[in-house]
Amino acid sequence: MTENHQNVQSQAQQFFNSTLFHDVQMARVFPDSKTFADASPKSSITHILLAYENEKSKEGFSLNTFVENHFSMPDASYTESKYIKTGNLELTDYIECLWSSLTRQPSEQANETSLLALPHPYIIPGGRFREIYYWDSFFTALGLVDSEQMQLVVNMVDNFFYLQQTVHSIPNGNRTYYIGRSQPPVLALLVELILSTPTLLRGNDRNNFIERSIVGLRNEYDFWMQGHDSLSPEKNATKRTVRLADGTVLNRYWDENDTPRPESYFEDVEHANNVKDKAAFWRNLRAACESGWDFSSRWLESANSLTSINTTSLLPVDLNCLLYLLETKLAELYKETNNAGEMVKFKQAAKSRKTAILSVFWNDESGTFYDYNFVKQRHTDVLSAACFLPLYASLATHEQAARTVAKAKLSLIGQCGVHTTNMQSEQQWDHANGWAPLQWFAFEGLSNYGFVDDANHVASSWCGMVEDFYKRHRCLMEKYNLNNPLQFAYGGEYDVQHGFGWTNGVTMALRKKRRKA
Repeated sequence: MTENHQNVQSQAQQFFNSTLFHDVQMARVFPDSKTFADASPKSSITHILLAYENEKSKEGFSLNTFVENHFSMPDASYTESKYIKTGNLELTDYIECLWSSLTRQPSEQANETSLLALPHPYIIPGGRFREIYYWDSFFTALGLVDSEQMQLVVNMVDNFFYLQQTVHSIPNGNRTYYIGRSQPPVLALLVELILSTPTLLRGNDRNNFIERSIVGLRNEYDFWMQGHDSLSPEKNATKRTVRLADGTVLNRYWDENDTPRPESYFEDVEHANNVKDKAAFWRNLRAACESGWDFSSRWLESANSLTSINTTSLLPVDLNCLLYLLETKLAELYKETNNAGEMVKFKQAAKSRKTAILSVFWNDESGTFYDYNFVKQRHTDVLSAACFLPLYASLATHEQAARTVAKAKLSLIGQCGVHTTNMQSEQQWDHANGWAPLQWFAFEGLSNYGFVDDANHVASSWCGMVEDFYKRHRCLMEKYNLNNPLQFAYGGEYDVQHGFGWTNGVTMALRKKRRKA
């Protein structure tokens, strides 16, 4: 981590660990915990914390007034209303208008705020999400390609390379409180998206991008595999790596921290009230956030109990498929740059992971892919749209693909798109919510194995539902209620958000694919 970023992280931790931060969050000065985590101090944090200790016991002290005097809050009017309604534009034109509203320009590091400055322009999702998010960016980029804004896609990837150099990973988002975790590793997908657009990068520009990409993808791989060489029968898990009894190494989600998330501080503290091992509980929450599926019955022992979360005991099928694609892309780029030794290494790594995925995650009795609990040595019971990832990565057998599609048509694929899981719960990544990334994975996975009619059904039903919702409400959403598609979706820690980066991107891409069909 660079010295500047170390200072930023240190100042942020001083704030997040302070009595002031705790008191403000637990008093619910702001309904959304993320608001105060994103606040900008009007003077040094050290000065503000000293002032708080001196003033808080005085007669007539007002916590709300103190916060107002010492902090500037994020501009809610900008993030919440600027792009909700734009007249009677057709959906595609509306999305085109949104890109400029969702674009943020590079800036220097703001003094003692949680935001990590980036050197290039980038797209934010929208609403309360005022920063770049790692896995969101791939799905957003699908729409940027159709909007002929490929340079913005390159800029976002270069921002991720920059974060790797400065904070040694691609964090969940460009906030200091996200540094302990990443998100699903989609960097290889972004690199492939750029390199598969032949008119974008040519000659030296293409070669330079490939060189940057090899470094970035290798850094990504090392991040996810950190500690794997220390695994043994006695020590079967460390960080994001897990060794099974036969010596197979696969990956899980993790977080370096085991404390309440600053952006969800009140919720995490409240949920942990009756939990014995609070540190393990908070780490499991954080690890679920690294999955992008925060939260889902996928990670719960009991679908209706968030305190039963056990993310770090699970090997997720989708994560390991994405890492397979990362290994495959590294092998391809090493071949293109005539590095035979590294090409062979990563071809073998991908081959080994493919064998493991088909062995560990396939449930022959149920006829599809499930997450695997390596502690209990059994598959989980939750059928989720993650089962499409082996098809998306083209590593399932044709028989496995056919059985997966049959299973999904019974339990996941509906009249408005792909349901997240077959489990109803209070969590937002469950039935009956639908999310844009899962529509894309399903569509591409179905297409890869020749299930063209089913793929077109997913594309048509999703796009039709999004358009119908837009006609009524004149906005696009983070997620949708597939059972009641004209009503706002629900579930989770915050209200459903407008915007919305990945919905815009996937919907544009699927509309284009549907037209081609």
